Amino acid sequence: MGNKIKKFNQRKHKQSANQSVNKRRRQLHPKVWEQLLESKIDHIEYPGGRSRKTCRLHLTNGSAVIASQRNSQKHLNTEATVLKTVGDHGGNVPRLIKSDHKRLLVQQNIDGIRLSQALQTDTTDYFHQLLSNTIESLATIQKIGSDYQLDQELSVIGNHKQWIIDLLNRPAVIGHHFKCPAPMPELDKLLALFTVKTPRFVKWDARPGNAIVRADKKVLWFDWEHAGTRNRLDDLVWLLGDEFVANYPDLETRMLDDYLPEFADHFSLNKARDYFYAFGVFHSTVRLGLILSNKGNKPWWNLQYCLDGDKVGVTLDQAQSVCLRASRWSQQTGMTKCLAPWFVEISDILESL
Repeated sequence: MGNKIKKFNQRKHKQSANQSVNKRRRQLHPKVWEQLLESKIDHIEYPGGRSRKTCRLHLTNGSAVIASQRNSQKHLNTEATVLKTVGDHGGNVPRLIKSDHKRLLVQQNIDGIRLSQALQTDTTDYFHQLLSNTIESLATIQKIGSDYQLDQELSVIGNHKQWIIDLLNRPAVIGHHFKCPAPMPELDKLLALFTVKTPRFVKWDARPGNAIVRADKKVLWFDWEHAGTRNRLDDLVWLLGDEFVANYPDLETRMLDDYLPEFADHFSLNKARDYFYAFGVFHSTVRLGLILSNKGNKPWWNLQYCLDGDKVGVTLDQAQSVCLRASRWSQQTGMTKCLAPWFVEISDILESL
């Protein structure tokens, strides 16, 4: 994919940039973790692959913990603050075990599978239950964070005018690349809608790959280094707009009816619904750009490979799913309705890649 899409995804969502940095850095020597924990390590696992700076440490006493090296002290401080604040007040997050001033953090190991893997089911009742548990968990975490001052303690995310303008320009960039120009939505209205007047605590990177489903179907959220404050609805968009979440329009509508009030904050329900769909449309273009920039000119990836390593969903099915959901969401508000057929055209173009 073109440099513009790659640069945007690296700048705005950090994921691709962080992975590239991690690949250039060597894993820490086990003794570093042993000194921090004051315990001996039996062996180490790398659930996301050795390119990630997170691993599972199996200690000689039979226990296991998750150890991470964050890219900055700010990221570490953010994560430690969230885990401590939310965990101490009953939120579904791992327990913070230890952190230091060298960007090292150790947290509780949670037995289970990633939500992105658990959602790959043909049983819609189970799918519904999983997503319901997930959304309830996320809403509770947000409320705890706001109740205990995280709205004031964490940095505001994505609320600069230029950031929002860049986001609104995503369809034009993708359209230019494919020589399929995107129609012009109502940019002034969208800019006003996406500008957050009262930032609230959000996870931000609330995609299913950052949640664990335990055997009792309880869902816990991890990887909080990019948390901050913005619009609570953003977390719902990140979750339901992810490429690993299947398209079930009727189920999605029921879930929004049930849970939108939990995330609406100061919006009316009608305005919250408009925000969800509109922001979801442009977030979908970011996910699509991330998929395409990872694919480049190479073949599509294997789905199981993506799921097992918590990779971006670089498969034709996932890319088309993002497009078709974005087309459906575009139709839900007049501000984005003109983009609905364009997303279908892009989906068709993907067949030829």
